[in-house]
Amino acid sequence: MKTKLAIYLITATSAYANLIDLTPGGFTIDPNGGNIPLAYTRALSQLHFDTSLSPIFGRGPWLIDGQYLSSNLFDTSPTSAADIGWNLIGQPDGNWLTYVVLFGQTASGEGIYNVYGVSGLRFRDDLEHVTIDEISVINGIAFYGLNPNTNVAETGLTFTLFVLGLVSLFGATSLKGKHT
Repeated sequence: MKTKLAIYLITATSAYANLIDLTPGGFTIDPNGGNIPLAYTRALSQLHFDTSLSPIFGRGPWLIDGQYLSSNLFDTSPTSAADIGWNLIGQPDGNWLTYVVLFGQTASGEGIYNVYGVSGLRFRDDLEHVTIDEISVINGIAFYGLNPNTNVAETGLTFTLFVLGLVSLFGATSLKGKHT
């Protein structure tokens, strides 16, 4: 039973790609350099793959022809919600999508952002719904990620923490059985 639970937990978190809203409700950037969320600075420090822009910026859609990344922002703008998708399987550089950054404006015209973290595999077989705060108009959606061939190697800390977590999980279930 414990082995099945551990296998389920491992595969459930990695078998299905999804988005995690890292800045719920969005955020504004203080012009004086105040509180910028860590998720935003991490996203911008990674490779910028492409940006889907609203037609208010003029020319046609910039997104990579739907070959690896897709968005309906150009077709639905102005909107407070959009759908995105990705399939980086077969992408020649080996890139992985890790962050999606939305930028737009509030009803008062103030710039607002929202960051989504991407977890899971290199593809999304159906579209994900994204929004800044359900109200603000989305002006663009930027896609960021990593290339495992160019990033710093893992030091082993993640694996160590994973093993410690499994030991704790099994230890907790063993103790529970002894106290009943």
